[in-house]
Amino acid sequence: MRADAVPDVETAVLDRARRGDHEAFAIVVRHYDPQLRALAYRLLGSRDRMDDALQEAYVKAFRALPRFRGQSQLGTWLHRIVFNACLDELGRLRRAEAVPLEDAPEPSRRARTTGTSSPGGSSSRTRWRRWRRTTGRLSSSSTARGSTTRRPPKCSVSRLAPSPRA
Repeated sequence: MRADAVPDVETAVLDRARRGDHEAFAIVVRHYDPQLRALAYRLLGSRDRMDDALQEAYVKAFRALPRFRGQSQLGTWLHRIVFNACLDELGRLRRAEAVPLEDAPEPSRRARTTGTSSPGGSSSRTRWRRWRRTTGRLSSSSTARGSTTRRPPKCSVSRLAPSPRA
């Protein structure tokens, strides 16, 4: 056992938590919380995102605890749930990154009504270059931790009909 490893909680507490006892689950959470917080913070780099991921992970763990088979230590199982919740949070963050609406080109009248660009409108290559310049002006935190600049989706806002834009 590593020097910094935390021993598992008592079997009686775990059994109560498996039966849905909220107080027993709170004991389990308090027991592992410092290590799980450290893991989530290392992966996400933000206390707010860490808290969101941990809340989601604890809810998932509580619901899945009756199915915990005990083939691994409880701490290992919880670490994996937190790790997956952090990956989900990172995925949500990547999908949420977008160009500010004020930097997006205004669609032509024809594009708004028919879904096609006008002959005088900007080409996709021009929009791509404009998007790259815009993302280049964003803070370095948006490209930190190994994320790369990606092409915008093929279906741009300018091609959508007015009703789905909300």
